[in-house]
Amino acid sequence: MVFVNNYSSEPEISEEELYGPEPYDLNFILPVPPVLSTDKLRLVPFIPRVHAAAYFEAVRGHETIYQLMSVALEYPSDFLRFIEMCRRDKTAVVFAAIDTTRLDPKHPEWEGSLAGIFGLLQTDKTNLVTEIGPAIVLPAFQRTHVASHAVGLLPETYP
Repeated sequence: MVFVNNYSSEPEISEEELYGPEPYDLNFILPVPPVLSTDKLRLVPFIPRVHAAAYFEAVRGHETIYQLMSVALEYPSDFLRFIEMCRRDKTAVVFAAIDTTRLDPKHPEWEGSLAGIFGLLQTDKTNLVTEIGPAIVLPAFQRTHVASHAVGLLPETYP
């Protein structure tokens, strides 16, 4: 019996690739609307060049937010590498959650404040299944409407 196993690991993500390509390619197997929204929350594609700085500012000093995650995200480069790995996986997409009840004076164009990230993983359009994750609510927005609205929007859009 003759066989081969030509597996090779994915190439490492270099520092230059951490923020993804320009323009940012979501690389997702399903259509992605520009915005998913409720009366209090908008989900827009997470684009590191646009959202990462605000995200890092919000988690600074709250690194325990990652303690229950299956990946180590101790440093900003770890987080960016994780987001880029998701982007390269055609079955995954990550959204920035924008809380429209709180304006961010540093980012008035968002018409709200970055409240977390939510994503879809292992999306299979043949079997119509997906997993919600990552789901990270930033500390200032925990115990608010953010998680319930985001988790309600995703299956409504991707049933």
